[in-house]
Amino acid sequence: MVQRSVAARGRLTVEDCWQRYADLDQWQTWSPQIREVRASSRRLVEGLRGTVVGPVGIQVAFEVLAVDTAARQWKWRVNMGGAKVTMTHLLGTDGDRSVATLIADGPAIVVLPYLPVAALALSRLTRG
Repeated sequence: MVQRSVAARGRLTVEDCWQRYADLDQWQTWSPQIREVRASSRRLVEGLRGTVVGPVGIQVAFEVLAVDTAARQWKWRVNMGGAKVTMTHLLGTDGDRSVATLIADGPAIVVLPYLPVAALALSRLTRG
């Protein structure tokens, strides 16, 4: 098990970034590995369960563990082929730029290869 983090800075406001997180229909616009999100709610809420569909039909089950709208933070657990990874997303600022950080906890064999993909997604999230 490892814990690693990645971050990206961009010109979008923290509020704009948060809205892109909170609206599940927007995930595929900034996250290149997501083709579709299947869930009973289209908003990010604690307890939400669903499936993220990736390239070539890969399906990853998820559960949202916590959402703190005021702090602009959320946490979820995904199940990637039996390997469970917990990911915490944090939004903040650095001067006039937004900063999106992801902290991933899970098996190294899953977390380490995912970090470059996550970095690209966070970059797209914060830059619009």
